[in-house]
Amino acid sequence: MRKCLARVVLAFSILFIGMADAADYDKGLKAAKSGDFETALLEWVPLAEQGHIQAQANLGYMYSHSQGVGQDFKAAAMWYTKAAEQGHAIAQNNLAGFYWSGKGVSKNNISALKWHTKAAIQGVASSQYSLGWSYEHGRGVVKNYKTALSWHTKAAKQGHSNSQLSLGMMYYDGRGVEVDDLKARMWWNLGAINGDEVEARVLEIVLINMSTEGVLIAQEMSTRCLNSGYTDC
Repeated sequence: MRKCLARVVLAFSILFIGMADAADYDKGLKAAKSGDFETALLEWVPLAEQGHIQAQANLGYMYSHSQGVGQDFKAAAMWYTKAAEQGHAIAQNNLAGFYWSGKGVSKNNISALKWHTKAAIQGVASSQYSLGWSYEHGRGVVKNYKTALSWHTKAAKQGHSNSQLSLGMMYYDGRGVEVDDLKARMWWNLGAINGDEVEARVLEIVLINMSTEGVLIAQEMSTRCLNSGYTDC
């Protein structure tokens, strides 16, 4: 009987702690959204020290962007690492960027690729683009156009404009895929819609001799791809 009672008390204690943590996190989140970063820090630092993954990721961002604290890339890297090691995808992506640039950590392409890969597998488009670019240009890895095409495609189908523009160029050049001018223009059209219209238009100069019919077909392909949520591309 006493053992059963003890288990019940323990269960309620764990539940209460979880509820308190959630309340403290939400209080910090409300404060941060209102611009009161000092209060957010007071709520999140104890949680982060106890292993709260989202609080750790948030502190990484705050130290990186001078929100409520002085900019401190080493502290940002430390908190991003703690969250990344627990599987936080955005923290993994941001930490990878630190390793590329040497911000808050020693520059290390291998570590950058490791964290970008973990984030990319979880669906982070910016990490997928970084991997696509790395395999396309041989940054820290052996150049592999098919792998580059795969990662760029994943990011492009999430609306990532840089990957869409890169994908268009790969279809135009036939790198990792057969040459396809229609798909090249389709992806450049989408890149223009989602981001850099100027760069997309510059790239389209190489297709200046495409027939009017080809231009219309590529535009229809772009519209169909976009309206389908990138399932029909």
